Amino acid sequence: MKEPKKPNFTEEELKEMNQKLEEYDQTLYDATSRNQYIEKNTSSKIKNLKLLKTIIYTLIDILFYGLLVVAFVYSMYELYKEFSFFCILFVAAPMIIVYSILAAIREGLKGLFNFKKIDEEEKKYYLEYQRLVAKKYEKYREMKRQLDYYESDLKQYSIYCMKLKKEYWYHLDGHQFEKEVAIIFRNEGFDTKVSKVGADGGVDIVLSKDNKRYAVQCKAHTSKISESVARDLYGVLHAKKFDGGYLVTLNGVSSKTKEFCKRNKDKPIVIWTIKDIMQKYNK
Repeated sequence: MKEPKKPNFTEEELKEMNQKLEEYDQTLYDATSRNQYIEKNTSSKIKNLKLLKTIIYTLIDILFYGLLVVAFVYSMYELYKEFSFFCILFVAAPMIIVYSILAAIREGLKGLFNFKKIDEEEKKYYLEYQRLVAKKYEKYREMKRQLDYYESDLKQYSIYCMKLKKEYWYHLDGHQFEKEVAIIFRNEGFDTKVSKVGADGGVDIVLSKDNKRYAVQCKAHTSKISESVARDLYGVLHAKKFDGGYLVTLNGVSSKTKEFCKRNKDKPIVIWTIKDIMQKYNK
């Protein structure tokens, strides 16, 4: 297997890049900094208009809530003079109507004053601020991409390094072992199909290459594989018309198994041990 790219950032570089990214995120989305930039660049004319807008809208709100309080106090006074269920309904209904009318008048009065220039200038400097920040920190966004690549490369490289150790292969369960062996065969140019967990009919992996088919039997056992396993595989090769087979095991096979495989050359069975697996993986 081809050795993946090894990440080459130092811890100091990674720390600096992460700090820059945090600074970028904070500056880009910091409302206080954005508002300060807008306030600093807004013209004096617009600032005066904003002050005028605040005064007018405040006066309109005072008028609205003042009239609302007067209407409420008057209603409560009438209700106090003659307290009854009918009187409550008589007071509640007009209050709702009065509130709706006053709210409409309030919005109408605000609509009479056109302050679009304020909104336009604020929007202009808001977008300008975003562009400046994005431009200033363009290299930090590139750092983010580099960090993403780094994390991906680091993961792939770590997995690669683990597989270079025999201990990794000895800790795999049966199906995991089959999937890892299939990866090695794929790197050898085979098309592979791993059998589902459970009954596999004596075949763990089916290989295809150059119009020929091969059956692979994987044994993640700690003991040597007996001759009976090779006999069973040999029978499957004939029954399902495979061109040959592979017996992949961690700790090798018995001497009788080797003799059986050498003796039956019409359906050749290649034996792989952990040594072969490591050699193939290190190609």
